[in-house]
Amino acid sequence: ESATNNTVKYSNVYGASTVGNNAATIQFSESLSGTGVDNNLVDNCNIGPSGTNYPLYAFYSVGRLNIINDHNTISNCNIYDFRFSGGGTAQDHRGIYLAGTNSDWTIEGNSLYQTGTGYPGPGGVTVTGIYVNNTGGNYQIRNNYIGGNGPGCSGIWTINGTAVDYKFT
Repeated sequence: ESATNNTVKYSNVYGASTVGNNAATIQFSESLSGTGVDNNLVDNCNIGPSGTNYPLYAFYSVGRLNIINDHNTISNCNIYDFRFSGGGTAQDHRGIYLAGTNSDWTIEGNSLYQTGTGYPGPGGVTVTGIYVNNTGGNYQIRNNYIGGNGPGCSGIWTINGTAVDYKFT
C-alpha cells in the first residue's frame, strides 16, 4: 500500500546501515499497489547517524514501474554524517538520493554536511549531497547548503574521496 499525506516535523531521526543499495535512515520504498509514496513532508528535522554507525544514505526514495513517488518535500533539515561504515565493498554515499521512479519533489533549505574536520571514509568513493536519478521531472531543488561540518556550510568538510554537491543523471 502507498504511504501518502504524512508529515514528520521537528523530529530527530537517527539510523545506520552498513551495506546495501538502498540502505538509508529514512526510506520511501516501492509501493506494491496504490499511487506511490506521495504528498509527504519531512520538515525541520535532524537526520543523522545512530552513534558511530552511519547510514549509507540519509534519505532514499525509489518508486516502482508505473507507481511513482511524487509530490514529496524535504525542507529545512540538517542532514549529516552519511557515510560508508564498513562491511562489504565501499559504496558511494549520498545525503538525499532519489533513485528511479520519482517526480515532482521539493528539496529546499536543507543543510547537508559531515561533522568534525576529518572524514574517515575510504578513498575512491564519491560523496554526493543531493543525487537525483532523473526519471521524472518538475524537481524544485533550491537554497540548500552542501558542505562544511555544521549547518549552513559552517566549518570545513574534509573527505577522503570525491565530493559532489548535487548530481542529476
